[in-house]
Formats: sequence, C-alpha cells, structure tokens
Amino acid sequence: MFYDLESFFVRNILLSITFFSFFAAQASQPEASQKILLCAIDALGTHCQKEIDTFIPDKLLIESIDYFIDPGHDQEELLSITGLRSNKLTTKKDLECAVFYLKQMGVFKKIILKIFQHKKIDQAPAYSFEFFLEKHYLFSQLTISGPLRSKEHYKNAYLIEIGDIFDEQKHQHSLQNIHKTLQTNGYFSAQLLDKITYNKENSSVFVQLLLKKGKRFTINKINCMVQDSHHISKLDAQKICQKTVELCSQKAQAKHYGQELIKSMRHKIKSLLEQKGFIVFNVEIEEIVQLESKTIDLDIKIIIDRKKEFSFLGNVFFNHQELMNHLLLYGKSAWHFPSSVIIDEIEQMYKSKGFWSVKISVREEKNKVYCLIKEGKRTIISSIKINDQRSLENKALDHETLDSDILHEPRLIKSNFSQLLKSKFFDKDLLKKSIDQLIKAYRQSGFWDAKITKEQFVKTKEDKYNHCQLVLNIELGRKRIMGSSTILQHANIQEQFNLFYKNQSLQGFDNSLLQEQKQWINRYLRNQGYQKISIDFQLHENQDSSKNLQKKISDNVQIIDVTWNISLHESEVKFGKTIILGNNLVPYSSVMKEVAYKYGENWDKQKIQQTLKNIKELNIFQSVQIYPSKDTDNLLYKPIFMKLIHADRYEVRTRFGLQQVGNNLQLRRGFTYKVGASLYLKNLFNIADQGFVEADVTKFYRNIAACYEFPWLFGKRIRCQFKVYDSLYEQPVYIGSKNSLYTATQQGFLWNMSHVFPSVTVSGSTGCEFMGIKQADQHMLGSIIDYDPTLLGKKPSYLFFEPNVIWQKVDNLLNPNRGHLSFISCKGMFDLNSKTSFLKLLIEHSEYISILNSATLALRLRGGHVFNRKFNQLIPIERFYLGGASSLRAYQRDYCPPLGRLTEPIYDQHAGLPPQADNLWRYAPQGGRTMINFNIEMRMPIYKNLGGAVFIDSGALFKNSVFHELKNKSDNFFAGSGFGIRYDTPIGPLRFDCSFKWKKQYQDFESWCVWYLTLGQAF
Repeated sequence: MFYDLESFFVRNILLSITFFSFFAAQASQPEASQKILLCAIDALGTHCQKEIDTFIPDKLLIESIDYFIDPGHDQEELLSITGLRSNKLTTKKDLECAVFYLKQMGVFKKIILKIFQHKKIDQAPAYSFEFFLEKHYLFSQLTISGPLRSKEHYKNAYLIEIGDIFDEQKHQHSLQNIHKTLQTNGYFSAQLLDKITYNKENSSVFVQLLLKKGKRFTINKINCMVQDSHHISKLDAQKICQKTVELCSQKAQAKHYGQELIKSMRHKIKSLLEQKGFIVFNVEIEEIVQLESKTIDLDIKIIIDRKKEFSFLGNVFFNHQELMNHLLLYGKSAWHFPSSVIIDEIEQMYKSKGFWSVKISVREEKNKVYCLIKEGKRTIISSIKINDQRSLENKALDHETLDSDILHEPRLIKSNFSQLLKSKFFDKDLLKKSIDQLIKAYRQSGFWDAKITKEQFVKTKEDKYNHCQLVLNIELGRKRIMGSSTILQHANIQEQFNLFYKNQSLQGFDNSLLQEQKQWINRYLRNQGYQKISIDFQLHENQDSSKNLQKKISDNVQIIDVTWNISLHESEVKFGKTIILGNNLVPYSSVMKEVAYKYGENWDKQKIQQTLKNIKELNIFQSVQIYPSKDTDNLLYKPIFMKLIHADRYEVRTRFGLQQVGNNLQLRRGFTYKVGASLYLKNLFNIADQGFVEADVTKFYRNIAACYEFPWLFGKRIRCQFKVYDSLYEQPVYIGSKNSLYTATQQGFLWNMSHVFPSVTVSGSTGCEFMGIKQADQHMLGSIIDYDPTLLGKKPSYLFFEPNVIWQKVDNLLNPNRGHLSFISCKGMFDLNSKTSFLKLLIEHSEYISILNSATLALRLRGGHVFNRKFNQLIPIERFYLGGASSLRAYQRDYCPPLGRLTEPIYDQHAGLPPQADNLWRYAPQGGRTMINFNIEMRMPIYKNLGGAVFIDSGALFKNSVFHELKNKSDNFFAGSGFGIRYDTPIGPLRFDCSFKWKKQYQDFESWCVWYLTLGQAF
C-alpha cells in the first residue's frame, strides 16, 4: 500500500513537470504575430513627410488604429476626418492625407503618430497606428454680469473669438480693451473682475467677467488758454478764451463725459477760430480726472500761428462760410495769397456757377482783407444743341440695329442734360457731369473715339436775361459693333455664357461690355471653386460680316469679335473633408447630415450656401461660417472649415406691441394690444433639439403652446415636432366691432414631420384635437351661419392627419418674377363620435412669367372642397372663405357671399355702409364647402423701388354641391378688378390695393370699392 501511494505521488509529479515544461517551451518560441515599434513621428514637425516615406510602403494593411485623446472629444469625428479604418487595405497617400487633416483642424498642440509592424507567419506585414493627440484649450463662452445694457458692446471689445485657442496674454489685452472702452464712455472708476474656468474634460475655457461700472463722470471745470499770442492783442486773446469757455460750457458743462463729446467740442472751437480769421492754429484738450468728485476738468490750449481775417461785401449767392472754406482749402498758404490770387480764386468760384460778369476788388489792411463783390446776372442755359457729325448712312444703321433711338438728339439731351436744364442756370460741375454722361452714351453705342471738339455758348435774342444756347460739336470716329464672343477650350463655360449674352450681338461695342463679360467669367469660375484664374481677351475684326454690312450701309463700321483666353493655374477644384472649428456640442455625424455637398464632388458655391441655410435653420447656433481652406490635400481637394458658435442654451423673449387690423386708419376699430413671451431651451440633449413654450394674448385671441423639436429621425434629415396647444379666438361680427359672433376653441397635441427636397417640401401632421364653438353676443347663431344648433357649446374630439406638399421654384420668395409655386393639402378630421368627420382638400398653383425682363405676369388658381355629410355640421373655422387682401380683393375679409343675416343688427355709424343700410350691420360670413379662386395680376416697375399693378380677381363659394348650385342657378360667382402700388422693402413689398366689384348682391351692405394697405404680395 505504501508502494502504491509512493507511485501515485511520483506519477503526478512527473506529469506536472511535463505539463509546465511544454508551456514553457511554447512561451519561449516566437509569436505568430509580433508587434514591433517602427517609429514615433511628430506630425507637427518638419520631417513628418520624410519619416512616413521611410517607414511606410506604398500599400499596406491596417491591423488596428487607436486615438488617444481627451475622453470628451468625438471619436467619430476623428474617424471621419482621417478616413483610416482597421482591417482595411490603404495607401501611403491615405496616411499622409489623414495627418494633413489633423493639422488642418488647428486644435492640437501635439500630434504623435506611433507606427507598429506586425509580422505574421506566411502573410504580408500589417501595420498598427496609434495617434496621441493633445488639444489646446479652446475659448467656449463669455459671460458679462453687472450692467443691464450694452453687454454686447463690451463683448465686442473682447479680442478672442469663441472657438479660438485661448491665450491668457490676449485675455489680458482684452481686459485692457474693455477698460479703455469704459473710460471712453466716462466710467473711469469702473472695476472689472475676471474668472477663468478650465474644463479638462473637453479642453474648453469659460470666462466670466464681473463689471462694476460705477458712476459715470461728468464735465466740471473748463479752462482755456491762448499760447503764442504775440500775433493778437491780449484783449483779443481774452475774448477768444471767454468765447471758447462759453461755447464749451453750453455744449458740455455738467454733462456725461464721452469721446464723441470731446470731438464735437474740438470741432466747434475750430469753427469759431476760422470764423474769427485764424487760419493756422492748433487746439489741445487735456482731460484731468478727479476720482473723488467723479468729475473731469478740461484744460483747453489754443496755439495760434497767424491771423488773417477776411470780410466779404456784396456777396449773395455764396455766404461768408462757403467763401472761407474755399480759401482754406490751401491751408497755411492762404495767408500769403496776394490780392490778384484772391480775386482770381473767387472769380473762378463765381464763374463756375454762371456769374460770368462778376467783378471783385480787394483791399488789404493789417490782418484784415476786405473783398468787394459785384455778382452780376447769372447765365441761363435755355437750350442745348448737339452736332455729332454722323453721316446719314450711320444714322440709318443706328435705326436698323439695336441703337435705334439711343443716339436720337432729343433723347440724348433729355437723358444726359436733364439736371442742367432743370436747374436752368449754368453750373460747371453739372455741365461736366452731363458731358461725361453724353460721351459714355456714345461709347456704349460703339463710338470709342467720341470726343468734344468745341463748346459754344451762343446768346439768344432774349439777351437781357442772359439766355444762352449750349452748342456741342462732337467728333465720333469709326463705329464698332459687337460681334461674337468665343471662349477657347472651355465648351461648358461657352454654353452657359451664351445663355446670358445671346442678345449682345450687333450692339454698339463698349469697353464696359468687356468688363461685364470678364466679371461674369471670373464669377462663374470662382463659383466652381477656382481661385487662381487668368483671363485675357483678343479683339479682331470680322471681315466677312463687315463686308456684308458695308455693302448695305457704310465703310465706317467695324464688327469686332472677342476671343477669351482662360488659364486655370490649378486642376478642377473638388470638395475636401469638413472640419468643424471650436467646441461643437452636437455630434459631428449629425452636423454632416445638413451638408449639401459630398467629399470629392466638383466645387459648387450653391451647395455651400445650401449647407449654410440648412445649419442656420436648426436655430441652435448664434453664428455659422463656412469657408474653404487655402491649402489642398494630396488629392488637390479643398478642406471646408465650418465654424459654429452655439447660442445660449436658455433664452427668454418678451414682446409687447399694438396691432391694427382693418382697411381704415381709425384706431378705435380693429385696434388691440399684443403681449407675448417665449422660453427657449436649445440643444437640450446635444442633438440640435430644442423645446420652447410661448404665449400670445390680444383682445381677440389667446394662444398657448409647448413644443419640442429635433431635426433628424432614423438618421435622416426629417424635421420632427411634438406640440401641445390651447387656443381661444373671439370672432368679431366684423373688424372693429365690439360684438362677437362666436368663440372658437382648439386644444390638442400633434406630431409633425417634414423633409425638404431640392425644390419640394413634404410635411405631415397627426394628432388629437378638441375643437368647437359656442355662442357669443348674437342669438340664434346656428341660423346666422347655418350651423347645427345641437353642436354649439360642444367640443368634439378628433383624430386627424394632414399631409402637405409644396413645390416651389421661384427666383425670389418675397417678390417672385419668374417660376412657379404649387401647394396641396389634405386634412382628415375623424370625430370619435362619428358625426362631424370630414376630409378637407386644398390645391393651389401660382405661375410667375417675366415679360421683357421688367414686368411680371402673376397667375394663381385655387380650389378646395370639404367632404362631409352635411354642411351645417361643418365647423365654421374649417370652412372655405373668400374676400380680403390675399384672395378676392373687391370684398372685405371673409365677406364674399353667401352671407348669413344677423338676428340682431348692429348699429354703427362709422362702419362705412351704404345709405340704404341706415348704419345697421346686418350680415355675417358663412363660408362654403367648395371654393374656386382665380387671380391674374400684372406687376410693373415705375421708378426705382416703386412699382404698380393691375389685377382681376374672381371666385365662387358653394354651400352645397356644385351641381346642385348650378342647377338652381344660384348666383355664386363674383369678381373684381383694380390697381395697386408696390414699394420694395428688405422684408417684402409694401402693398396698397384698391379693388372694385363687378356686381353687388347686397345693395344695403356692399360698397363698390375696397382698399388695403399691407405687406407682401397677394400671392
């Protein structure tokens, strides 16, 4: 037994030794894949490129890639920027490109790349990359507490922009700059405390400034002293000091100090001295700050070099100050002018305004000059004659080509000499301006060598009134006509160029046309992304066309063809990767969903603008800047920088105003206060989302809503909104009436989604709503508006859906001149009690046609129908109405028939009713189940921003089916026509329209004419 036990232990010991020996042997063998460090490269160093070329082959397999950086940085951004992925074949150029983009980000103060090589058995070597990135601290936010006003003014004085690298030295300069700004405004005892918070998690810096402005200093004592007074007597020096102190005390005594105030004082003092005849002087103002009394004393020092006082006698046309200003243009030398020079200067001044018989005499005394002026009569230009020496053949050519009436003498005189003839009197400046315009007109018509050879002023018979006729002799020379324009070696540019300049052939050739064409080519190429462009042209005569033309007209005509030579000093520009500057809180991948361009696409400026628009619509950024880098990567792609500055996360907006609704200017009618407030919470979960609560209250309605919005759904650019709302609306019998027809309420919640395609917007809402009306000041409301009385006071609950499609392609959203706009809406409301359900369909199409590049023909057709069981069960706020500034303008808002009759007429002597009404308002709008509306309008420019319009509006409302209404020969079609005035403003045209009915259905109610004053086009 002892033997067996001994054998057991020996056997187990031998097995253990064998087991451990095997694994020790395996551990001593080389690994199947061993990781060897090849190099550690400083990517910001000068030898980075050389080291990559040394250790990396042209093609390689990436075994793994790791980024060691602050945990707060978006790793997905680094993967997208570098483009490197694990277990992926790549090239040396890809690695160089990745390092290039990391440098372009500009936020890393250290970039170390460690390269490892893997040796695998029977396989090609693979590589691993480790990027060690150390970020700069970036300036992320600035808050200023203390003052309630002018915070933005002090923020602008801070020298570091949000998103830039934080520099403490620059921060100190910024504080000094703010101090200087405070002192400029008179706050000399202001205190500025700063607190800098470094956030290591995301390498950001938060700066807080506490500003205690203190009391603003005021001007106290004002002292004055005249230095170097040997040029004037002591008595005169005392008078100057006294007058200066009085002037400055009136301007600044006991007022708040400010640099603008000091500048104004200095200007007043200089004007005073010039009026006293002092030509050469200097004014110094020393500011003495009194910290204890919070005041500033001013010491004014006037240094006088010389004095020469001018006195003008007999002058009427020019006053003393105008004559002095003219002489003072020569500065110190005016003091040395002899009498003959003074006479000549003033004579030329008068003769330039038509006083050709002016006589001037000068008498000089000590420090004084007396000028006696006899102005005489001013010359009047009664007419103008132009002798342009054109041959009859050339005039015939002008008539046959595009120059038909441009060079017609009366037209030339009217267009170029209108100001001179309007002023009647001769004016040298106006004459020069007019002649320059005349020569420009000739050169634009192809007479490059046109010049004035002689100017004559011929006296007319009415000589006693100094009337003259201006006769201009012009030498024209040879006429040049625009031929063809060819762009060599760029067929795509030529095609677009021809679309813009197809009508310039056979026009009078002017050098401005060349500049215009050159600017167009340069602008087109820059929009394509080219930065280094050389554009040159060659002019040559078209011999064949010139011979054919000369046979018909004259040999004094030359057709000029233009050949454009374009040199592009770079290959076709393409979009590189997008780099977001600063501390962006929204994930990089989310922001990239708003980018309209793609990596490697040809450059397109419109896609940059579309991207800018998309990101601004997120409404979470205070400012957005997008611009290309000056450098290109190794594929010659341009990186795109996107600088995003986040708006404040919490924002409160309040509003108060007065609102006038109506077509008259009586404030007591349709006049109400408007009070509102909104609370915004932006970027709540760092996904570019926002929530807000807003409320608006007037005498007529109350709206309260709470919304939550986010811009992306399932990774797509689908805007989403969840909204809870409560609205109450008092429907007046008519605008300005104190009596309400009914009270409408809407409460509910909805879910809305929308997506924007290049020219189509698709949206849809679904939700639950409680909607109803109740009786107000009018009894028997149901019979007035044809509504089921059993539904009054009830709020049926609805499940609803509402898809919408908008297709728009117009050149200008506010004031379109060409294009089209279509809208389709389908609203389904399903009553949970299955009684008042309905489906509302609305289709609208607008067409804008440009006529002669000036006028616009605007057309609109609308049609709608409500599918429901009974018209009197259709709630009034969901019916169709016509009438108002945007539909049928010959009728007041919503008052297009059929109308309901009030059970209790309202007496109002100011309602503007016809005499038959006896000042009693008897009608109310009913609306219709079916609506048809057609508008046609011609919009024409009148003068600059002023335009006019004529229009015809027509439409019809049907309560029952259209077939039923037509069968009963119901009078449902109405129309009106009128005219309007438009004035273009930055926020849209200000519109006045006056429209007249074609027929009146209610003689005791309707007036023939209705007018509107509103903002924006009718459609």
